[in-house]
Amino acid sequence: MHSHDVIIVGAGVIGLSLAWKLQKSGLSVLVVERGEPGGEASYAAAGMIAVCDPHNDRLMQPLAEMSAAMYPEFVHELEDESQMKVDLRGDGVITFLDPSSYSALHPKSEPLTTAEIAELEPGVVSRPNSYYLPERWVDPRLLCSALLHAFKHRGGGVASGSTVLCISENEVRTEQTTYRAETIVNCTGAWAGQLTPGIPTRPVKGQMLCVVPLADPVPQPPILHHVIRATDVYLVPRSDGRIIIGSTLEEAGFDKQVNSDVIHQLRAAAESMLPAVKNMRIHEVWAGLRPGTPDGRPLLGKLTQNTYIAAGHYRDGILLAPATAEVMAALIQGRAPEIDLRPFAPNRFQR
Repeated sequence: MHSHDVIIVGAGVIGLSLAWKLQKSGLSVLVVERGEPGGEASYAAAGMIAVCDPHNDRLMQPLAEMSAAMYPEFVHELEDESQMKVDLRGDGVITFLDPSSYSALHPKSEPLTTAEIAELEPGVVSRPNSYYLPERWVDPRLLCSALLHAFKHRGGGVASGSTVLCISENEVRTEQTTYRAETIVNCTGAWAGQLTPGIPTRPVKGQMLCVVPLADPVPQPPILHHVIRATDVYLVPRSDGRIIIGSTLEEAGFDKQVNSDVIHQLRAAAESMLPAVKNMRIHEVWAGLRPGTPDGRPLLGKLTQNTYIAAGHYRDGILLAPATAEVMAALIQGRAPEIDLRPFAPNRFQR
């Protein structure tokens, strides 16, 4: 048996952020992951730090605001320790809203005219009900790679490639071995309920694609500088010229197959907003499984004397990662979290 102070089960952006935070505080942390670290929902994410999204649950907003405010320093420290870039950008979001969203507009939302959209993004086809949101976004694949590197650089351990069979009060048992720790945290996203009975997490499938410019002997400037968000599609530009297009919301269990008709529909919706996409080629298509809960809010807190959970972040794992690591580290180390965690209590669905 191998003993540690804390075992984090699950190496997505939530598990890796918490592991790095705890390792920095001087604890001995082991991350246990059945596959590649950062290889599930975090790998599939677009990376929007959507703190101004009018669809955010109001009870989640304090955690979201805290996390968004942490991001610049979080990334600065992470890039310094890992010596890797994570492509954090802050040009903002142009969003086209449906009327049902008006009542939930964020105070920092600014209405945009057609002329203002043409100035910000000449290639974007304007729509009614347009707003500018002062949000950032990040490349989640680079973010997870940097988190993993920084965590290991601090001396953290990673055990990957073996499925966790069960979690008990002080043990994590895998197909190959058993690990012991004073504290165990379930960060397995959509799979959290399989290891912690009574936890109502479920997978919500999202299909996406990435397009890239056609080969050109003369490098062309990026065709998109802001995130573009509408009810039927969103476009997220990367600094290297790629554009991420997403996404669906499908109750399809743990199915991750990609449907070519769905990809075609997403691309057509993107072309209607940014016609230049017609002249780009598809670089990659994929599907991910968001960890949903019945009310859309994550599960954050203590389960038993020595076990905790940080899972169920649905569409907001990237947004909520820094603050989740902060409040969960406080709980684990016996400190009072900065915000009220009752809206995220793991037992809130129990009668």
